[in-house]
Amino acid sequence: MSSLRNIVYVAFLSLIYFSAVDAKPIARRATSSLKLPSNVQPRSPQLTNTGPSSLPSPPSNLTLKHVTVGHGIQNYTCSSNLTAAPTALGAIATLYDVTPLAFLSSTTSSAIPALAAFLPLTNALVPNAPLTISGLGSFPILGFHFFDAKGTPIFDLNTVGERLASKKAGDIKAPSNASVGLDGTGAVDWLFLTSTGDAGSTGLGAVYRVDTAGGNPPTSCEGFAAGDVISVPYSAGYHFYG
Repeated sequence: MSSLRNIVYVAFLSLIYFSAVDAKPIARRATSSLKLPSNVQPRSPQLTNTGPSSLPSPPSNLTLKHVTVGHGIQNYTCSSNLTAAPTALGAIATLYDVTPLAFLSSTTSSAIPALAAFLPLTNALVPNAPLTISGLGSFPILGFHFFDAKGTPIFDLNTVGERLASKKAGDIKAPSNASVGLDGTGAVDWLFLTSTGDAGSTGLGAVYRVDTAGGNPPTSCEGFAAGDVISVPYSAGYHFYG
């Protein structure tokens, strides 16, 4: 994408986000085509760690509340040194609720990010539109992920009135067989983020970003100009605890 197209895209996605936040909760919440049967005992999804090190375990005082798939963009910017790697600038994503499927089959729900990564990004811009995966059904929007003006990662699950202002507490590389994503640049790291501890969080204390697909920047800024914003499509699984 050109710099201008990136700026317009980010601005448009931000507009969609704030429009969704202002909408009435009933209008925002889509109806999932998949429900947890009453005769099925829920099982917590498995958090698979990769590589020689592992992500920290969830704090003992927190329980799993939501499993979502995020679909959006990772943003990067270029300095005057165009041979250097781009610098991370945050992310914007729509979060879709796959909790019922995750309790039934965490293996199946973990495969969704790799499928969502190749769907048109414009799908994530449509207010109230669910994530539809052929053969699995449709999954409603639970909220949005973005970075605030201070660079804090925010997870606003506005359909259920929950929010997490977070900070990184652990990271590991994505597995070698992770989906390289739409741009072919590779999968971003898996993360564990916890609450910043201020008044910015409600109902949530931690989140894992796992099962990443795409999102890595190009290896250098060659072909771009200083100050350009590079937007790389990605998807990931987000497990929320509270």
